[in-house]
Amino acid sequence: MRKQPTPKNLSEEEEGEIRAAKIHKHIQCCAKDPARRGIGSCQGQCKTRSAEIPRSGENVQHKSSPGVLQGIRVYVAGPISSDPEQGKLNALVVATKLRDAGHNPYVPHFSVDWDKLHPAEYETWMRIGSAWLEAADAVVVLPGESPGTDREVAIARELGIPIFGSVRSLTDWASGEEDE
Repeated sequence: MRKQPTPKNLSEEEEGEIRAAKIHKHIQCCAKDPARRGIGSCQGQCKTRSAEIPRSGENVQHKSSPGVLQGIRVYVAGPISSDPEQGKLNALVVATKLRDAGHNPYVPHFSVDWDKLHPAEYETWMRIGSAWLEAADAVVVLPGESPGTDREVAIARELGIPIFGSVRSLTDWASGEEDE
């Protein structure tokens, strides 16, 4: 079998474009089917390693077509237990911005209302949230102290799901814009 030549001396822009293509391929191939997403390496056809997927706070440098990652599933992680009503309001603001940007947010904070009518143990809510988290293409983390959020972030990192600290950083990443 003939080996493909390895590109050398690429510009930062070219490396960014290659990385963006891998991320896009991963989202299209694997992130839509959590059963195919492996820990540390994608088990789908794209073979994207989790190290190639950006983490929270990373400056994702790539240029790709605007909207290339439009309509991604975004898990909104943030404090709930410390102040359930404020947590819901904060998550709703973020979810609305994500929805308006063309994405599909999941907000576990509304389990508070479900729990009022049909109570369940904390770990039950974490299990349900984790199932949705595993299906997410990205995570936006709201500010505040929360052991549950810390667990969700750890799961996302383990699965190689990109983590963002703001809607702006996610939408910039998804649209291929660079931080100026």
